[in-house]
Amino acid sequence: MRQSLSSALADGSQAFTSGVEQDLLAAERAGLRLAILGRNVALVPLAVWMLVGGNPPYNMVGVAVVGGFFALGLAYLRLLASGRERRWHRFVFVAGDVAALAVAALFVPVSFGDDVPQIFVFRGFGVGVMFLVIAAASLSLMPSLVLWSGLATTLGLWFVFAVITAGMVQTVSWSDMPPAPSVEEFYAVVLSPDFVGRGNRVTETLALLSVAGLVAFAVARAREVVRARAIVDEQRLRAIEVFGQYVPPAIANALVDSPETLAPQIREATILFTDVEGFTRFAEQRPPEDVLDALSALFTRVAAIVVAEGGVVIGFAGDAVLAAFNVPLERADHAASALAAGNAIVAAADPDLPIRVGVATGRVAAGTVGGSDRQAYTVYGDTVNVAQRLEALNKQHGTRLLIEAATWEAAGRPDGYREVGTVELRNRTVPSQVFTRASSTDIR
Repeated sequence: MRQSLSSALADGSQAFTSGVEQDLLAAERAGLRLAILGRNVALVPLAVWMLVGGNPPYNMVGVAVVGGFFALGLAYLRLLASGRERRWHRFVFVAGDVAALAVAALFVPVSFGDDVPQIFVFRGFGVGVMFLVIAAASLSLMPSLVLWSGLATTLGLWFVFAVITAGMVQTVSWSDMPPAPSVEEFYAVVLSPDFVGRGNRVTETLALLSVAGLVAFAVARAREVVRARAIVDEQRLRAIEVFGQYVPPAIANALVDSPETLAPQIREATILFTDVEGFTRFAEQRPPEDVLDALSALFTRVAAIVVAEGGVVIGFAGDAVLAAFNVPLERADHAASALAAGNAIVAAADPDLPIRVGVATGRVAAGTVGGSDRQAYTVYGDTVNVAQRLEALNKQHGTRLLIEAATWEAAGRPDGYREVGTVELRNRTVPSQVFTRASSTDIR
């Protein structure tokens, strides 16, 4: 048995979020794969440049270092492909990249000639390569990994700087610059082989951490935008799927695009109520599973007919179906559509489960009711009661379809109907003029 519109949507909300998170995890892996591929592709021209230019002995060492980075990337790509990769592996990979850069800065000589101080690693090559680590991490769409890359590169920078300066007999920095230095005094400090430029390292640290923070914030914002958009899209698809069980696709799309149409409202509408004749006897003679299967098939047929005629299935209760036309969305021919649906339902009924139908037109109140955790869309009012009473009155008159005069009038006084008479309905003080098909057996 189907749920109400709102409760069916509520049940799917957790699945929406879970599905979106799974999509984000897949996007993380895809982005990480792209980052490593880009990293390895970028290493190729660097290795070529080292082979064809500069000092051959020095460059051969550089090519070996680049080759090590390339191999590390290939190993991680294989790990990704195996499906055994975990999120913590990514933090280790970034740390490994930074550690490899630190080792290269500490042990790859600046020159194979005279003993050039290793501090020239900073002065000759700068900190730009560290920003590439942060940029690559951003493709993983993980703010935490981006922040970690900023922290790791900063720690790596200061570790190398500390090790190099610890091996120097003396160091010169900006603090050794005299006030208002002459050109000669400026050159003496800046061009000194002992110049370490601690202030530059501080600036580089601030730049690395700031860039990592900004990129992480941008990635986090992008994730939230993507998550929100994905949830909206999934909810829209789910809503259309759920509403599509009760209403025509065009109405389902309209309800999703304008959810305010489910807000409480009072409007003239046509209500259709169906019930199965002799259902209690039918159920007593069959196993429960057969009864449920029969009900499911019956409700499927009834709902399909209501939807085809532009109505909305409000709900099921026992062996009864309540449907509405002209709520929640307006439909000018609601009475005629409800009559067409009622005739089609009677005609499509299983001989073992004959259906009685009551149709009434009038003012109804419609909207969502329930608590904060579970709501359902419903209609109520005297018109709903009249439709139900007319359905029950079929038994007394030996008919399958009874409609109120207001419905016949609103439908344009269609041919093929006859007046049953003016009848009194239970709990109503005003008698109702009632119509049925010209022949109760000729319902086509």
